[in-house]
Amino acid sequence: MTGADRYPHVFSPLDLGFVRLKNRILMGSMHTGLEEAENGFERMAEYFAERARGGVAMIITGGIAPNTEAGVGGKLSCPAEADQHRLITAAVHGADPEVKICLQILHTGPLAGTVACVAPSAVKSRIGRFTPNALDEAGIEKQLAFLLARGAGAHDCHHGAPGGLCPGHRAAAPAFNGAGDHQQPHQHASGGRSGAG
Repeated sequence: MTGADRYPHVFSPLDLGFVRLKNRILMGSMHTGLEEAENGFERMAEYFAERARGGVAMIITGGIAPNTEAGVGGKLSCPAEADQHRLITAAVHGADPEVKICLQILHTGPLAGTVACVAPSAVKSRIGRFTPNALDEAGIEKQLAFLLARGAGAHDCHHGAPGGLCPGHRAAAPAFNGAGDHQQPHQHASGGRSGAG
């Protein structure tokens, strides 16, 4: 029995209602470590474009911090940083316009490894290095960098971080959020992703 016999739908299109994939092959999030390397974005652009040429329908990038409070490595906190990520999306779409690329927004919240880390309340994680700064309404809005992901040419974005600042995780846990419901990020985020285009 061949792979095509066992998986007859793998190369057929998949319509999810909000986006159509040319097949059912996805590339999961891969952290390349190139964000801070010399010519790193150019190298990542070629890395992801090669996967697009190989036939994948959707690519999910490695984690990108939405701002300086969110972690270390690549950021997506201003238009200049969005321009860097646009190199990647342009290379992928140049290799195959049908391939969708999603930026993984990785906000590690109180585990960010920086004194600027944030959380719903100033409650230190037992595995975090620093006590996070408590978020107010303006701070919550600042964390919603997935809006910039669209400006970087991404079709969508996925955000999440184990133990980090995810909708419905630490923000909803009473032990970590003494701020009350009005400061729970999941009320501000649209289900953790922007609309796909």
